Amino acid sequence: CQSNVWLISEEKDGKLLLHVDSDAVIVQGLLTLVMAAYHDKTPEQVLAFDIDSYFAQLDLE
Repeated sequence: CQSNVWLISEEKDGKLLLHVDSDAVIVQGLLTLVMAAYHDKTPEQVLAFDIDSYFAQLDLE
């Protein structure tokens, strides 16, 4: 299965702002989880974030 994802990123006041969308509902849900981890964070916070552990905690490995 394939789905489209649209991503717009911008920087404002030193923070990463993400705007995402998809044509698939499941992918939209996964993108929401990624947004919770990375949106409105500084580049240093993004690099320091352990996404593998985050997904493991959500049982989405």
